[in-house]
Amino acid sequence: MWFILVLLLCAQTPGWSSVTPHIPCRITTLQQRPVLPFRTFSPSGRFAIHYDTAGTNGVHSPDRDLNGIPDFVDTAGIAFDSAWNVLIHTLRFPIPPLDSGKFYAVFIQNLGSQGLYGLTAIDRFIGSGGDADRFTTFIIIDNDYSSTDSLYNEPVYFLPPEPALRTTAVHEFFHAIQIGIYGRFLDEALFHELSSSWVEMIAYPDVPGFVPWTRLLLQHPDRFPFSNATDPLAGYAYAPFAWYCTTQSSDSLIRRMWELRSVSRSFYEALDAALSEQHQSLAHLWCQFAEILLRLDRSDALLPHSRLLFAPQPFEQQRVSTTPAMLTGALDPMELRFFRFFLPSVSPAPDTLDLVIASADVATAVTHTQHKVEYRLAVAPDHSLDLSFLPADSIGCWDTLLSPSAPYTIAETPYPQPFDPDQHHFLYFPVPRVSGILESVRLEIFSTALELLGTQPLPVVFANNYWNARWNGLLNDHPLRSGVYLYRISAKDRSLWGKFTVIHR
Repeated sequence: MWFILVLLLCAQTPGWSSVTPHIPCRITTLQQRPVLPFRTFSPSGRFAIHYDTAGTNGVHSPDRDLNGIPDFVDTAGIAFDSAWNVLIHTLRFPIPPLDSGKFYAVFIQNLGSQGLYGLTAIDRFIGSGGDADRFTTFIIIDNDYSSTDSLYNEPVYFLPPEPALRTTAVHEFFHAIQIGIYGRFLDEALFHELSSSWVEMIAYPDVPGFVPWTRLLLQHPDRFPFSNATDPLAGYAYAPFAWYCTTQSSDSLIRRMWELRSVSRSFYEALDAALSEQHQSLAHLWCQFAEILLRLDRSDALLPHSRLLFAPQPFEQQRVSTTPAMLTGALDPMELRFFRFFLPSVSPAPDTLDLVIASADVATAVTHTQHKVEYRLAVAPDHSLDLSFLPADSIGCWDTLLSPSAPYTIAETPYPQPFDPDQHHFLYFPVPRVSGILESVRLEIFSTALELLGTQPLPVVFANNYWNARWNGLLNDHPLRSGVYLYRISAKDRSLWGKFTVIHR
């Protein structure tokens, strides 16, 4: 008896209007492998491609090279060979179980009527290890990825046929490796899909396969907390987060996460441990990712295909008049939430202050418990923000983005002074006016003898009524000792020099 693990993308068009659209992900029972009359092999011989040329499941593409095989089938063989090269040769994942130890079976059928790009089917039990069982598998892909295929009057495929085929091949073959080598984790479907959607971004950075799902996340972030490990849709949506984590560490990160899962309580713990080996942390990168999402519509450099994504949809909008606007609520572990405040302005148009807050409670996510973090925030007419998380020891983070309708003010000196890393969360530096809004600047810190101690980029943020460069007090991941230091802030062709004092009380 065969069981379907999960489909590729559950793809829909970006225009779906419902909050929780129909998701064609399901567990299905197959009585046997599909029986198809023809079989050929990929150019490398590593994949056996089974297909038909007639009927509903038939491949009806032409045979331009006159080799007796439909061109779509030839392209499928090339796509799966490419998937092997990316996953096995480049990313160095182990080879999954093969038929007779020689090749992997792929079947081409009509999946459009089911709303599927592809699926990885469980074949034969291999063994158990820790929290998961391992199985041999086979893959089924669609027979044409036609733009005319529809489900419930909505198009199934938003990608053209060839990109859809290529991304399906690498996505599903990664599932084959996951299930055959590491195991099927029934309660953590998010990480199966997160990993396979991530490898699409690595293999084909020009194909925006993740975009519809991340758009859905940005429209309704409260529906998709990253801590809901059972939700495969969240895995598709958060693929850019996995991509960002690897950019801050290495492409071996996801492989290491899967290796560590067998000795961890959850994938959250495994991912955090893999990041720790590369001097990063899940909570830290999660907060950075929240800041990036707040600025999605400002730069393509932040995430691939940023300009195809919608700007985050505010969870709530408030107008600030002569008194502060106040909001309260609660976040699930690893949940994001966006807000927008309309502020008084000297011009006819109001200033807007966008805010993202995030729970960075990795410890709760690790144990799959639902411990909410309460938040209380107030925004005053002078643009100042007061935000607190409850209980007081809750792990949360936030960032703001001001879009002023009038000229803005830049801080003149660093503050607070003196800077106490044990008491103050950040030190704010003045920035050259040419840095403008949202750009990063470069911070260089020197001893009083002008010895360069370190360099790092800093974001330009609006805080305490000024534009500043915000620094967390760490240089090379370590706090500075008490003393007086010189700094230089550089942006484009201008720079500012100054000094600041650090005191550990």
